[in-house]
Amino acid sequence: MIVADDLGWDDVSFHGSRQIPTPHMDKLANDGVILNSYYVSPICTPTRSSIMTGKHPVNLGVQHGTIFGSQPYGLPLGEVTTPQYLKALGYRTHGVGKWHLGFFEKEYTPTYRGFESFYGFWNGKEDFWDHTSLEDVWGTDLRNNMKPVKNESGHYGTELFTEVAERIIDTHNKSEPLYLYFAHQAVHSGNPKDPLQAPKRMLDKFQHFSKEDRRIYAAMVASLDESIGNVTKALKRNAMFDNSVIVFTTDNGGAPWGFNWNAGCNYPLRGGKDTLWEGGVRGVGFVHSKLIENKGRVSYDLIDVTDWLPTFYHLAGGDVTKIQDKIDGMNVWDTIANGKKSPRTEVLHNIDPFRRFAAIRVKEYKLVVNQDADYKTTWLPRYNVPGELDSLPQPSTLPGAVIECGKWDSEEEAACKSDVFPCLFNVKEDPCEYKNIAQSNLDTVKRLILRLLHYHKKAVPIWFPERDCDADPANHDGFWGPWRSSEANKAILKEVVESIPSVNEEKHSKRKKIAIDKTELDEESLSLYNEQSKEFESMLKNYLNEVDIRKRSETSPQRSGKMN
Repeated sequence: MIVADDLGWDDVSFHGSRQIPTPHMDKLANDGVILNSYYVSPICTPTRSSIMTGKHPVNLGVQHGTIFGSQPYGLPLGEVTTPQYLKALGYRTHGVGKWHLGFFEKEYTPTYRGFESFYGFWNGKEDFWDHTSLEDVWGTDLRNNMKPVKNESGHYGTELFTEVAERIIDTHNKSEPLYLYFAHQAVHSGNPKDPLQAPKRMLDKFQHFSKEDRRIYAAMVASLDESIGNVTKALKRNAMFDNSVIVFTTDNGGAPWGFNWNAGCNYPLRGGKDTLWEGGVRGVGFVHSKLIENKGRVSYDLIDVTDWLPTFYHLAGGDVTKIQDKIDGMNVWDTIANGKKSPRTEVLHNIDPFRRFAAIRVKEYKLVVNQDADYKTTWLPRYNVPGELDSLPQPSTLPGAVIECGKWDSEEEAACKSDVFPCLFNVKEDPCEYKNIAQSNLDTVKRLILRLLHYHKKAVPIWFPERDCDADPANHDGFWGPWRSSEANKAILKEVVESIPSVNEEKHSKRKKIAIDKTELDEESLSLYNEQSKEFESMLKNYLNEVDIRKRSETSPQRSGKMN
């Protein structure tokens, strides 16, 4: 599995963009299945938590934000992870690149969560050259398993991690199955002082870009694409390619502004990273495998990032029915490989009572509630690149791979004020979320609000503790790393492993839920969550009342004026 970081919808040429050529991705995508109705979370940690657990972030307590290096929390220890499931089925499991699921105690780090090896960094971002991570404080963030790596300054991150991934493939015992999780640093921004970085040989390819930040970003994307080509070559030279399933995904949309800005582009979609608009949650994704029967196509079947765990489990020979009640994801292999209808009919984009926003898609309809009313709600045009690649040969674009949205009408934007009343879109017909159809579809609005209430009532309290100054790398030889310990962790992890079906069927059937519950939150945090949760629930119920009022007004002879 290959995970790109903050890659924009319009930053790959298999979506029809002529700005940044991505030939290696294009080849795999066009010979496989391009996923054009595939959804991820709007920011890093939540998406990665879903990849690792097959569960939605609202059921893990990580739906609010990303994990900062000094925050004492992480992916709940009671959750069984993808590598743990696959390891129980006989797979060798290796991770490379970005973790971003917590490390305040060692048991939260990758090699305690099912990976035999992990080479990479634990924070959310870092410098591409010296591998330091600056958050509130500064420190180096590069590990080989648990051991700090001190001799790779000057080795560009994308190239370094690619070499490690190639080495894993080259030295793998071909008689055993392999799960390689390659979570790229690219194309996330680095530290604030020098956020966009790329090798000179890549920068030289984009001298026609007049905007410097976009030029560097393009070089970063090109490095990412080269990496994917090199990993593909490694699989081929080791006779592993024909029996491999390559899943490519971004963790969220590109960041054209704001939070960890990187000059990405989500054109023609609305919004971007850290928003619930399509530009933030419709993920760039494809699957390539010789095992796919119906290949060379674009799928608009609904697929969610939580679906990877059960799909991998199925491919590895596991019985998904034995874990289905513990996860939110669905096995979508028949949808990908054979073009069968997706078993999924809805995707919860997020519910965050702290930010008081939410969004959900049910079939073709998407409801957006209280998305921040700021510049992030808009559409951004493509970057102006003189000449672009019009003079160069273009790879063939599969039918349906390019999203066309037509002309944007500024009055349509004004018609959607999701902080006043939820906005409804038919994203099958209107993927750019131009036309708010809430007023003419009030029954659908009500139905989707009720679905949000359903998910909200089952949600786990948000775990988002204050930052801890004891995490300062100055206290740990200049490296980011674990700074707390707990005697209970070992027992929790032991019970988790024993709960996996192939390891112990009997204990699995009697397994208790170990995931984070209210007792793990301090009293103040739990009180705050309960308060915000009640207010959010009240807001949704008020919207339900407003729906009824609007429906009555439709039949009233006194009705006049235009509602949002």
